[in-house]
Amino acid sequence: MSAAPRVSKVSFEHHHDGFGLGHSKPRLSWSFIASDDTLPGWTQTGYELDIEGQSKSFSVESDQSILVPWPAEPLVSRARASVRVRVRGSDKNGSSGEITSDWSEPAVVEAGLLKREDWVASFIAANDQSSGLLAEDQGLRPLRFRKEFKLDATSFSSTGSRARLYITGLGVYKAYINGQRTSDEEMAPGWTDYKYRLNYRVHDVTSLL
Repeated sequence: MSAAPRVSKVSFEHHHDGFGLGHSKPRLSWSFIASDDTLPGWTQTGYELDIEGQSKSFSVESDQSILVPWPAEPLVSRARASVRVRVRGSDKNGSSGEITSDWSEPAVVEAGLLKREDWVASFIAANDQSSGLLAEDQGLRPLRFRKEFKLDATSFSSTGSRARLYITGLGVYKAYINGQRTSDEEMAPGWTDYKYRLNYRVHDVTSLL
């Protein structure tokens, strides 16, 4: 018996994962994985999205599967959602009737800091502005900043606890917690014209605390 193709996990805004996205309504994409029993000429005619936490699923008549609109309430800063999709379709002339796929694996999206007022921290700098200077022809010397803090172990170890580091800089950085790098990324957060735009990164640092 012929079947619909399998559906990949949803991706968000073409990112490799949905972590720390700067979008309240991220667009969704998915692809199809055919097998020997996939109906020849199968074409999507509609899809259904299930978003964890919503009171209903969302059914749409459409052949689109790339950057389709977010159908639910907009995400707020730091909000998480789990999304899965299933599709329906038929062969090109419709003689097979509609065949519906299984649900895709759930994909998790987590919003970053979406509003200016979410940033409550201040920039840090050396007390002595000349401390980072070398000879004129040698450029700048890297600076190291250190901050100690303590967590309530009882509350943090409870089920569902998560820790995030939101970090930026006028330059590049490497961040460490308890002696461990928070990411293997180099030259973060990436250069922009700081007068107009300042990139930031989000790191999941739960395992480092």
